[in-house]
Amino acid sequence: MGDGVYVEVRQTSYNLVQGGPSILEELIARAAERIRRSERIMRPGSRDFKVKLLIDGEELAQLKRHTWQMAEAFGLDSRIERYYGKRSIGFYRGDMDCLIDVVNMALDDRREYPTKDSPGYAALRKLAARLKDEYQWAFEGDRKIEPNAPADPGQPGVSQPADPGG
Repeated sequence: MGDGVYVEVRQTSYNLVQGGPSILEELIARAAERIRRSERIMRPGSRDFKVKLLIDGEELAQLKRHTWQMAEAFGLDSRIERYYGKRSIGFYRGDMDCLIDVVNMALDDRREYPTKDSPGYAALRKLAARLKDEYQWAFEGDRKIEPNAPADPGQPGVSQPADPGG
């Protein structure tokens, strides 16, 4: 590992002697290339499904309290901080995974919610249920059926009501 670093430093200093780019320019170019490569990997694909949700009121206020836990979520924390709940916001699968985990950790944290009958806890619990329903609908189930829609017996995947007549 030390040999690789030595070769890079030696090559860079050689370029300086021969009139090549400065060390700073070369480091900036390498960093820019790494960023370009990582952006290509992290972007959602054309076939990735996006879940659109409207989160507002107390649910949004409670979610914003916990955005600090989303630091490693590639901008999800800043998107939620800038979100005002006027329009629906779109989340890909990775975003939904992070949201569900953060909300569940917050609900389990007794320091955040010492009593489970507070309005903030109820709002976050309701948001957690919505996120799980949307996640299951979008990524684990049949997308032809809208979540929380009235049951249509003709639709595949919808359970039939029990026949009271026997």
